[in-house]
Order: sequence, then structure tokens, then C-alpha cells
Amino acid sequence: MKLSDVAQKLGCRLEGPPELEIRGVAGIEHAEAGQITFLANRRYFPLLKTTRASAVLVEEGIALNREASLPALAALRSGNPYLALLRRSSFLSVAALCAGDSSDGDHRESARIGEGAHVGPYCYVEEDVEIGRNAVLAQFRYDLSRSEDWR
Repeated sequence: MKLSDVAQKLGCRLEGPPELEIRGVAGIEHAEAGQITFLANRRYFPLLKTTRASAVLVEEGIALNREASLPALAALRSGNPYLALLRRSSFLSVAALCAGDSSDGDHRESARIGEGAHVGPYCYVEEDVEIGRNAVLAQFRYDLSRSEDWR
């Protein structure tokens, strides 16, 4: 799908080549050329310099500084990237949003992660928390069915 089509469906302002072909979604550390990634947590801002993604969904006003050896990074700008993505999560496959292995998430040493559990990108497990067997913690898994923003 063309980046311009992704921008239109997400209601974002596009900075970059509209004809860029996007084939998937991945976490900022694991994204490759042809994929779009997402950034809202300031903790991950340094990764903008090194991500191999072709595009990033990001807040207005965030500078996209890159290492000189890497290609330019297109931006889909939104006042609220989380909400832009949540409103259209059916457009981007939930499987793609959950991509990545359990090493993508972050957890304290005292947290207990059950066998087969998945702690996805941008997820955090606090001290002494137990995550059950085969549980999935994934970004963008919110129940907005009662929210006025869900339209």
C-alpha cells in the first residue's frame, strides 16, 4: 500500500514520498525497509536515529534526526499518534501490531513471565507481577467500545 494511502486512512499529515510502498508494521527496533513503525513514548526517541523502518507515525513537532548512513525516514504526523492508530487499528492488522518477540517488551527482574507468554513492544511489566502462561500483552489492545472517540 502506498504511504499516501496509509496517511489518509490514519488521518495523518505526510512528510515524505507519497508513492513509498508500505508492506507492514513493526516495532521501532525491529522494523525493516518497507515497514512503518510507531513512536509516542519519549523513552524510544533515540531509536529514531537508527530504525530501519521506512516511515514512522509520530507526534507533530518531533525532529527526525538520522544517522548519515541511513535513508531518510518518512513521517506520518498526528497530534495524538496513539489515537490515530487506535481509531484505525482494523485497517492495520492486529497481528502486525503485535509483531515481535517477548524480548521487545520490558519487565522488572522480579516479574514472573509464564511459559509461552508474549510481552510485546512498548509493554512494561512492573515489580512482582505475574503474567500467566500463554498470555499476550500487546500494544493497542484497548477496549474503546464505550469511548466517544471510537467512531
